[in-house]
Amino acid sequence: MSRGLSPILFTLIIAALIFGLWFAAMQKGWFIRKTADDINICRMNSDTLQINWKGSAYGITGWSSSRYNDDVLHVDLNLTKGRGGNIVLTIDTININYLEIYGKTISVKEIPICK
Repeated sequence: MSRGLSPILFTLIIAALIFGLWFAAMQKGWFIRKTADDINICRMNSDTLQINWKGSAYGITGWSSSRYNDDVLHVDLNLTKGRGGNIVLTIDTININYLEIYGKTISVKEIPICK
């Protein structure tokens, strides 16, 4: 009897591990489709931007940026399921004229003032 039960238990353990990893990844926001259209962005003043994720199920928990010797600041946002705060970015508008968020380039001067 135990010889026939072992493969079933092994399969259930593997299935539980896969489901647990998938569920943890969903909570971390790994499988969400990220686009620039899902972001609310506005200027607080000439060199400070406020970024908020539109979907209420996920929140922005961090960000990273890079620049490649041009006037475009490339921004990547970290999401987590649950409540996340707004991200406030302070940028040097003398050197940066555009933001690139998930493939969409936005002129800093065209970003509206926060209400």
